[in-house]
Amino acid sequence: MAAVVVAALVALVACTSNPADPGTSSTPVPPASASPVVSPSSVPTSTPSSSSVKPTPSVADPTTPNPWPDNLTPEQVADAQAALALYAQFQAVIDRAGATPSRDWSTEIEGVATAAAKNDLVLAIAQTAENGQRTTGSTAISPSVVGVEPGLVKIVDCVDASAADFLDSSGNSIKAPDAPGYYYRHSASAQVVELQDGTWRVAIAVDDWATPC
Repeated sequence: MAAVVVAALVALVACTSNPADPGTSSTPVPPASASPVVSPSSVPTSTPSSSSVKPTPSVADPTTPNPWPDNLTPEQVADAQAALALYAQFQAVIDRAGATPSRDWSTEIEGVATAAAKNDLVLAIAQTAENGQRTTGSTAISPSVVGVEPGLVKIVDCVDASAADFLDSSGNSIKAPDAPGYYYRHSASAQVVELQDGTWRVAIAVDDWATPC
């Protein structure tokens, strides 16, 4: 099953050198890679939501390239649009959960992530709360679709964590410096799967902190 690695929260939580001591300031290091993506056929059906409605392909602005390949069919364009919208929701939930990790975010996370990804993220948020830590600010994304298969959309992204911070229990920043090996503006990738009820969920999201973009 897939694990999820999230820029503004999981990498910083999992890689703090002394997470048992929430009052200790430390420097996180880049996260490890996640495991392979969940097969769309292996994820459970969720309760239908508004994300199950596939959008009608919009008319492109000729001055702005679409964030998906030019050779997609109208149906694939609709899938790409749905996956991109869900991915943006996923990142927004990450920002909100990191800011108030003591809340129960299970329901909101379930609406944007597969079961395995949800479990990993809920665990990371719980660890953040236990350590008295939290995030501030927000993460900027610039995602684009690089592949569309039945029930699966592959996304690449340029994540910018410059406006996000990670604080210890005393409110001190423990965010790693922007330097080689840990770039605030870095490459990322994600795979979004379609469930049996037609809704979309992030199955895996991996940040490559060592590769700037």
